[in-house]
Amino acid sequence: MSTLPELNRVHQADALAFCRSLPDASIDLVMTSPPYWGLRDYKAQGQIGLEDMAAYIDRLVEIFREARRALKPDGSFYLNLGDTYAGSGYAAETSNGRRAPLPRKCLAGIPWRVALRLIDDGWILRNNLVWHKPNGAPHSAQDRFCVKHEDLFFFVKQQRYYFDLNAVREPYKPSTVKRIKRILEAKTEFDPARHKNDASGSRKHQSPYQIMINTAKRYEKTGILGKNPGTVWPVSTSGFRGNHFATYPEALCRRPILASCPPGGVVLDPFSGSGTTGRAALRLGRSFLGCDLNAEYVEMANQRLREVIP
Repeated sequence: MSTLPELNRVHQADALAFCRSLPDASIDLVMTSPPYWGLRDYKAQGQIGLEDMAAYIDRLVEIFREARRALKPDGSFYLNLGDTYAGSGYAAETSNGRRAPLPRKCLAGIPWRVALRLIDDGWILRNNLVWHKPNGAPHSAQDRFCVKHEDLFFFVKQQRYYFDLNAVREPYKPSTVKRIKRILEAKTEFDPARHKNDASGSRKHQSPYQIMINTAKRYEKTGILGKNPGTVWPVSTSGFRGNHFATYPEALCRRPILASCPPGGVVLDPFSGSGTTGRAALRLGRSFLGCDLNAEYVEMANQRLREVIP
């Protein structure tokens, strides 16, 4: 296929077949949250999530290999995955051990099993981002801590890629702003005798004083005043009244889209579900392309997309 399918809609299709149909280097950003292993039955023939663990990981690696081919050289891929406890729900151990070769109640480690396989398959992992859920649902377990986070892995194809940190900087505290302006007013320069870097001399290990000087100079040059948001993102879950079990909030999509997809670029979600990634992309001035197996979800997602299409 030489052209992309119709943009700004969710197509009813198998994720692997859909990704295979996409032209080479045609997508700017992939952001998705596949069905978690062993948790839910989505009632769709060919669905992912109810096979044994090894087959589940193999299928995701194959799908994302095709997504990598369709991704532009400077594109990025964000993968949200939650974990599963062996012996619970559809991940319950079977007598022949086909599902989880793990003791009952053991955390399966699915997100990192998938991430490591993707690295082996050629992806470059830049960050393990932590989606912290301040309003995460309570649970009844009395012998472990309540899970309040999920993993969001940030992958790229090559060592140089599109990334706009300024689009997602967080405002500094007023006290920091005052300090930066004092540095500029005093025309302070870095004094190696007062504040030494570590012995290696690496930028990675600059002293806090040198970092503040550099920050002040950047502000003087660009007018941009804000900090790197870091790898722990507090984003509350949001309610959804439609017939879909699992939706991540639009707020979780904002930073990946703003930082890793240029304005007017194309965002792909091969597991679109209720269309949340697409809604966020459209609101932020990007185009969207998605697919899902479940016909009911496809209809629901496209209705939600129509609500925000400019």
